[in-house]
Amino acid sequence: MRIALIDSIENECKQFDLFIQKALTEFHDTSEIHVFSDGASFLKEHRKEPFHLICVAMKLSDMTGPDLIRKARELTPIIIPVLLASPDDKWAEAFSVHAFDYLVKPFYYKQVHRLFYDLFDLFRQREPHLDFRIGGKMYHFLYNDIRYIMSDSNYCTIMTTSFYRVRTTFQSTLEKLKDPRFLLINRGIIINMDHVTGIDYQTIILDSSYSFPLNRRRATELQQAYIDYQFRIHSCFSGPQSS
Repeated sequence: MRIALIDSIENECKQFDLFIQKALTEFHDTSEIHVFSDGASFLKEHRKEPFHLICVAMKLSDMTGPDLIRKARELTPIIIPVLLASPDDKWAEAFSVHAFDYLVKPFYYKQVHRLFYDLFDLFRQREPHLDFRIGGKMYHFLYNDIRYIMSDSNYCTIMTTSFYRVRTTFQSTLEKLKDPRFLLINRGIIINMDHVTGIDYQTIILDSSYSFPLNRRRATELQQAYIDYQFRIHSCFSGPQSS
């Protein structure tokens, strides 16, 4: 899950960021947090790669929180907004954007803990995920967050924003991933096509950072599989075209 925190008041933003990090650690979650001080910089990044959760102050230096939520939904309709309000803020406009939650400043950790408890419960109901026990703790990997999975003897390496080494067989993991976004590109390597930023007949690149060789005999087939997947995704989001 990609989380955006947008607040123009620096000290309050830092405090909320620390609370989010603590909650993610407590829930053994692999989500990434991006912090912004204004709406324009957030929207620029959101346009390139959408965020799933948006925690935004009611008042920013360049726009209101509800206005930012409306602009974000014009780019990607499926977001979960949380509004961060001061005690004297007017709530009528806030209700109009149907936020998932409203937290009132000053913040306390128990507020943020409750927020993420509810959020993770929601995500696990509607977003496919893998559950693995690592070091005696249960970790939950949302499909959206997984970049790639690689075989490592009797283990698998799962890459989200960090590396996780899980004691499980590659074959059993492959059987669990019944989802069109995942593609077996070579022996022992599965990639998430939502994170592909480049592909040719020899190599596939994820997030402009991770490069993997394609199976030579299947290179044309794999490249076509990625093209077909992108076509299906764009067709779903564009909807029927009027004549």
